[in-house]
Amino acid sequence: MTDLGTKILFASKRDKISHDLERLEEFSCFIEDALRKELRRIKSKAIKELQNSHDAFNNKIIAESYAEDIFQIETDFPRLQRYALFVSLMSLVESTIVGLCQTTKRLFNVSEDFNAAKPRVIDRGVSFVKRHAKIDVNNLIKDLKLLQNLSQIRNCIVHAQGSLKTWRNADIIKNLIKSKTLPNLTCDNHDRIVFKQGFIEKLIKKIHKFLEVLLSKIFLCYSSKAT
Repeated sequence: MTDLGTKILFASKRDKISHDLERLEEFSCFIEDALRKELRRIKSKAIKELQNSHDAFNNKIIAESYAEDIFQIETDFPRLQRYALFVSLMSLVESTIVGLCQTTKRLFNVSEDFNAAKPRVIDRGVSFVKRHAKIDVNNLIKDLKLLQNLSQIRNCIVHAQGSLKTWRNADIIKNLIKSKTLPNLTCDNHDRIVFKQGFIEKLIKKIHKFLEVLLSKIFLCYSSKAT
């Protein structure tokens, strides 16, 4: 591949990674903002109805009728949408890693195919790139460990609805929560994983940086090999 071709390929891969992650972040911010607005609207409506009512029994009925709506928008809906966005983010990471393996195969004339159907796509994918592109991943070890833990969280959400009570590798996730590596990650009184507001957006930025560094390493090694 010519130097120009390499630069074009590198730019297109970088732009694709940035576009996908930025769109996901924008969508997360959009949903969070919509939920905040809806919560304010419902609380304001409930307060007005209570102020216009002078009957204790009627006040009780009004409060109970709004309590479920407020709980949904304040607790249930954020949990569901953050879970969904997190699973989408991890799927995007895996598909990007698969793409980087295919790019490595193409640039370095690798005969081996990367099997994306097997488990541990991220670990195996980075190992594939490291082995065939001869890149140094020592400064990415911390990020790789974090991604391994995030994969555990994704699996717990997909297979156990985020419940640590029944998850076989719950200790890994609990230790990650205790370490405060991700400050907006916690669990509730029922041992269910909770993503606080801002978790998804901060995680996207962290993963974006990791993928860009990995991509840069591949093309740097290819450029060094070509000269």
